[in-house]
Amino acid sequence: MKTITRDEYLFMARGDPDYYKGGEGLWQSRVAVCCEWLQAIPAEPERVLEIGPYMTPLVPGSAILDLPKRAPLHQGRRFIAHDASKTPWPLRTGEFEIVIACAVWEHLHRNETGAFQEAARVAAWMLMLVPYEWARHNDQWHNGVDVGVISRWTGGITPVRARKLGRAGWQTWLALYDLAAVTGRARCPECARLPVGGDPLLKCAYCGYARELTAVQG
Repeated sequence: MKTITRDEYLFMARGDPDYYKGGEGLWQSRVAVCCEWLQAIPAEPERVLEIGPYMTPLVPGSAILDLPKRAPLHQGRRFIAHDASKTPWPLRTGEFEIVIACAVWEHLHRNETGAFQEAARVAAWMLMLVPYEWARHNDQWHNGVDVGVISRWTGGITPVRARKLGRAGWQTWLALYDLAAVTGRARCPECARLPVGGDPLLKCAYCGYARELTAVQG
């Protein structure tokens, strides 16, 4: 899939310089890696869901799920006004190829596991970026997130790819999850896309593969 460029990211980040302190450093240490991983996922922009991206969605044309007050930031895109910590989400099963959540999951008000289950219901993949091993004892959102905490959030699912980014004390954990393989959902054996609705089809709407799809067992 196509992702934003460095220049596009830095331009958008100028909208809130206090939040995006060290824009160039953020791009190099985190965002560029996220974009590199996303470019390997086959998905049309309308089948990409970004949760709470604030001012910098990573995929042009993606759908956005965020709090209603953020709607003015994403004019011209499909915007789903919803708090991701409230489940179920108002989305169809298998509606998206991938869910992207950067610096979001640690804010989901103790419903991180329920939200992850919703991501698995609506998408085939998930890219998650969270703070990692920060010692912020007065910060309930970012303090103490480690492998054990992330494992509880995801129900113990092992990511197909994971990497620590940044310097000690400010590290983040980037992980890519194959949700369709874990849930045994049907994928096209030719292009690996997940049919909308999550049910086996006689013909893939994306690549034209004509045989009946079979469930992928993870």
